[in-house]
Amino acid sequence: MDIRTYSGQEMEERFGTLMEAHEDVHQLLLGDIIYIRKLKAKGMEIPEHTFGAVMEEERPLWFFCAMLPYATVVTPALSAEWSAPAPAAGLAAAGSASDLPAVDEAFRPKECAAALAAFLKEHAVRIAGVQSTPAFAEAFRISYGGEYRLELAMDIMTAQAIVPQPRRGILVHGTIGDLDEVTALSLAFVRECLHEEHDPEEMRKSTEIRLTVPDSIFWLYKRNGETIGCAASTRKLGHGRGVSYVYIKPEYRRQGLCKEMMAALGEECFEEGCRYLTLYVDQANPFSNAAYTAVGYRYVVAMESWMLKDESITA
Repeated sequence: MDIRTYSGQEMEERFGTLMEAHEDVHQLLLGDIIYIRKLKAKGMEIPEHTFGAVMEEERPLWFFCAMLPYATVVTPALSAEWSAPAPAAGLAAAGSASDLPAVDEAFRPKECAAALAAFLKEHAVRIAGVQSTPAFAEAFRISYGGEYRLELAMDIMTAQAIVPQPRRGILVHGTIGDLDEVTALSLAFVRECLHEEHDPEEMRKSTEIRLTVPDSIFWLYKRNGETIGCAASTRKLGHGRGVSYVYIKPEYRRQGLCKEMMAALGEECFEEGCRYLTLYVDQANPFSNAAYTAVGYRYVVAMESWMLKDESITA
């Protein structure tokens, strides 16, 4: 087992075809590569980061990116031919990726996690946690040591077509003139969905960036002039888009409006040439996940994000 590190450009050159075959699984890692490239192009400060792969001879088994202050992302190097197994009856409506056959065993998670943990320690690569499939995340925590808290148990879902829904509202793109409203919606999302409290001024700054950078979209779903929900796409990948910040105001929930909004933005993206849409979903929120499956999303793989419990960043 061999750990090799690469620049973002080298990762794309060597493994780009393999990663692009499953952009949904590798969306965060690919997004980090794009992010670093944009920062370099603008001459901005580059965050501490390490890209690499766990290799068996010349075959990659896992890709990883350690970038502070986020959990180290580790994803399986799925073959181009791999596809998520068909779900059991009823899974599309009520299950999760955890109910699908695991992809881990063919990728030797225990051995690979131990090798990666040892490498990160030996080379003093600082980490804040780990985000990977459940089997790999568990093996990594055991090998690396320390105390962790489960930040989120997530599934990756992907849509390659959209099931149209009746619309009672209209979908608009947020602009810088909507900064205050979008900031408030973003704060509500991270508070209710991620169980985090963010500094309002810092959120306002990051929201301003999302509203102004190329390829980033923040949708507002409106009815009778009132904003009832939102969603964003800050990750435009090679052939699709990652969707995030999906939020419906409490007073408008359980009315099918999330389905309407997701169908509307999905149709827009596919009309513009996207081959797929993908998003991370909270396994603890079956209501929103049922809305996603209703408009065409399907479970791909389960992921867990574990952060070091004492909030320290260690090597």
